Amino acid sequence: VECGSNTKLTRECVYNQLAPFNLIEVINDYYYTTIPANVVNAIPGTPNTVAGLFELANRALANADGVLGSENGVSLTAIANVVDAINNAFDECKLFVGWDIPRCPLTDPTALLTVAGRTTSASGQEVAELKVTAYPNPFKTNVKFVVDVPSAGQASLELFNTTGQKLASVYRGYLPKGKGQIFEYNATNIVTGTVFYVLNVNGKQITGKLLSIQR
Repeated sequence: VECGSNTKLTRECVYNQLAPFNLIEVINDYYYTTIPANVVNAIPGTPNTVAGLFELANRALANADGVLGSENGVSLTAIANVVDAINNAFDECKLFVGWDIPRCPLTDPTALLTVAGRTTSASGQEVAELKVTAYPNPFKTNVKFVVDVPSAGQASLELFNTTGQKLASVYRGYLPKGKGQIFEYNATNIVTGTVFYVLNVNGKQITGKLLSIQR
């Protein structure tokens, strides 16, 4: 915020508009810091306050409890780190936003909820006839994709990780019209984690999510 204002800037999570809808950037991201519980418990007074934290730091400097290297059971380094975190948190006119505010998800939850498991065209309109399913899910090595194609055309079936990096092309080429066409892929090169599969046929797209549990 501008100094003197008490209105926080709006955080904006910017996502790729195409599958796998990965996070691109965060505008006006929040500053996150964690205060260890043992330092909070060592703060004198109830409730625990920033003023109490500074009092703890003053006592540590004076070695009030007579124990070298710590104060009230907490190391001097831990106390200094929390004081530094508090100072940085409110630097450059920052405001306190709240506790337990989650970070931007790595993938757009709205897009996945809207698109996963059904088909959209480039205009975003429903195309119910196009379908792809994958099994087993979760998978360890091989995974099969079952595709229903309402009209023949050029197609691609590709795998992506959560950052939008393409992992593999399962199929690229011409797909005839038909139901239950199967493509099998050996995914031993894919590490454990979430994988997105994207099927494009004649400019129409459908996407879904798999979980790799390789060991």
